[in-house]
Amino acid sequence: MIHGLFPDLPKFKDFRLQVDRHSTKRFPVLDMNGKTEIAIHHSLTRQGLSGSNAEGFARYHVNANGWPSIGYSYVIEPDGTIKFCNPVNWRTYHVGNSNNFSIGICLTGDFRYEDPTDEQKKSLVLLVERLKKEYPQINRVRSHNEYPDYAWKKCCEFDYKKVLSEGNKEASKEELGSTYKVQEGDTFWSIAKGREFDVIDLEHANPKVDPQKLQIGQMINIPASEKEKATAEEKESNEYHGNSIVKYLESLGLDSSYNHRARLAVKNGVVSSTSSYKGTAQQNIKLLNILRDANTKAEQKYEELVIDGSWGVATTRRLQQVLGIVVDGVISGQVINGVTRNIHSVEFGRGGSLLIREMQKVLGVKVDGYIGINTTKALQRRMGTTVTGRISRMNSAVVRAMQRRLNKNIF
Repeated sequence: MIHGLFPDLPKFKDFRLQVDRHSTKRFPVLDMNGKTEIAIHHSLTRQGLSGSNAEGFARYHVNANGWPSIGYSYVIEPDGTIKFCNPVNWRTYHVGNSNNFSIGICLTGDFRYEDPTDEQKKSLVLLVERLKKEYPQINRVRSHNEYPDYAWKKCCEFDYKKVLSEGNKEASKEELGSTYKVQEGDTFWSIAKGREFDVIDLEHANPKVDPQKLQIGQMINIPASEKEKATAEEKESNEYHGNSIVKYLESLGLDSSYNHRARLAVKNGVVSSTSSYKGTAQQNIKLLNILRDANTKAEQKYEELVIDGSWGVATTRRLQQVLGIVVDGVISGQVINGVTRNIHSVEFGRGGSLLIREMQKVLGVKVDGYIGINTTKALQRRMGTTVTGRISRMNSAVVRAMQRRLNKNIF
């Protein structure tokens, strides 16, 4: 679960891969329950100037300030585009000592001399209301200069309280319209996630749309009322992708093979043994519902790791949490080699692992989802341990170093 990713909001764009990031530094990952405020900023750069956008702010924050990346979670551009730059449970840098509990939203513009556009105001209202709805613990919205030690700062220099107050009523009506324009990276899973409808409802409302072949700019229907949603019978039907455990696992980059599903079914109490798993609709839907619920709740729990140098399920779960991906405690789809034999949470198979791919991106090595000598050496260099390309099954130096970092919410 990526906290703060709302692809169904109008003009919302997942911009995480488009902003510069430091080669080694990373923002700490925090417990989302501690995020209780929203901080409003403006960029202090005039609208329309070169570099007065999320990309330019990120370059400055990384190259001039030496930060891990852009200091805000969101940037709202003059045309109303909401650029999602960092998950909101990351401790980004935007209000000093208040970064732990605040979420940063920056509007592009210098509002000492110009006004935010109507499109920016509308997007700000929608975004703030959505954050409050998604995370009920958020109980306060403040301007940058209303935070301790920032009274001197001319930010955000517009009446944000008035904008939010006047836009409140309208925002609740417009958050989800009757149609939605597909954006880059959208899937039925991402559009439905966290909403008052699910994938099967979207499929019911769009009978002629193939969920696997969505096109950027394509208009789809949003099921706004109960009569537009799927029936109880349809929600049990295998005809819908939304009821497919295979499609669900594939959407998360996980192993969807029959054998892996059988092991998941045993692990989650659907069946008593792998031989009892037959892949029936009833078994699959039960497993699917358990996995969805577990993946929603798992990211709220942060386990303090024992520094024992053994790479087991607990270490894998914590690593998945810190890297912001689905948490299941499994490194799937691995080949048998000298490294994987000594990692207790590995499952052998094909396809590689989403977790390893995310690690490889950070480590700057070939991204293929398989952990072997080269990835291990890169991990050892990052952890500051002896570079051997090997991981011991017990009391591994590199695993101990990684466990210490994970307990600090960093990789």
